[in-house]
Amino acid sequence: MPGRLRRAVRWLARSIDLVVAGVFALAYLARFVRPNALTWPLQLLGVGLPFVTLVLLLVVVVRLSGMRPRSRLLHGVLVGLVVMRFAPHDLIRPTRAQDGDLTLVTYNLPRWAGPEASAKQRALYTYAGAARPDVWAFQEPFVAYTAQGIPGEASGVVVSPFLTALRDSFGYRVGRTAFARTARSAQPVFTGPSVRVMRAEERQFVAVPGVTPTSYTRLEVRHAERALVIYNVHLYTTGRRKPWREGVSPLDVRAWGPFLRQYRDNHLRRAAEADTLRRALDRETAPVVVLGDLNATPHEWVFGRLARGLQDGGKEGGGLRWGATWHRRFPIARIDHALVSPALRVVDAANPPLGISDHKPLAVRLRWR
Repeated sequence: MPGRLRRAVRWLARSIDLVVAGVFALAYLARFVRPNALTWPLQLLGVGLPFVTLVLLLVVVVRLSGMRPRSRLLHGVLVGLVVMRFAPHDLIRPTRAQDGDLTLVTYNLPRWAGPEASAKQRALYTYAGAARPDVWAFQEPFVAYTAQGIPGEASGVVVSPFLTALRDSFGYRVGRTAFARTARSAQPVFTGPSVRVMRAEERQFVAVPGVTPTSYTRLEVRHAERALVIYNVHLYTTGRRKPWREGVSPLDVRAWGPFLRQYRDNHLRRAAEADTLRRALDRETAPVVVLGDLNATPHEWVFGRLARGLQDGGKEGGGLRWGATWHRRFPIARIDHALVSPALRVVDAANPPLGISDHKPLAVRLRWR
């Protein structure tokens, strides 16, 4: 190869290396930088961190032999950051189920999307019959509580049709939350016989003018004679309100402004909700488990804010491998999570085979330490 061409190839390789390392560093920082009007684009890079990491490792493998000592040191630091972020912390864990284990499932299961209610009901019935989770935390079905309901349960609790099998066939209970005389919830939590609900309530996040308020469910329960607080959370999402018009090409610059403004507003609102939820978690005296759709990957600030002092159940479970929960058909991001107090050990984590939503469910099995 002529000298000039060789120098050009070397310069190109170094340039690609520098760009990849820079993008990796920015994506890595997303978890530590609170989104505001200027910094929110970092969160978009954070979503892509796993893919950027793969490219970085490929670059390191290809260029390692030709790197200078300082470059090797820099890339060694970057690889160390990869290990810190992606390697499981608990390499030795029990695998066999034991009496007293607590299995929880979180599942974003929209009432308006996916297959017919009968298909959803059959799938839930089959899985519940085989796995018998102790707790189901749903996002986006509905539960209505009426004035005729018995405190703690029953005739005044109306659930989405596809959830009735859990209540009627398997005896799951839907704890009555601290609502007014008649109210609805899109964050129902179903509990099995091993979990005794002491108190259940739904709390709203701070209202934003012109935007439908969002909320989270909080349950005080007892399991194996020990107190536990369970949060069922669905942080703000664009949902069916899309920032682009149907039929508009991505090449149409008129669509870019609304698109970017909507994504900016989404990140800012989720950050405010995470602050509210973090304050609630800090007030708890009993161990907590946070379940739900955070609309944030483990590499974004919202996740880092909420996961402080808690275990990432999806990561510590060890059985998920890739573990992405959205989109079900082309899973590229893990946005459904279980955050677990250190008082509980994460024994296992899995994505149950329930193909009735655009999300995959997440099931975690926990054990008191």
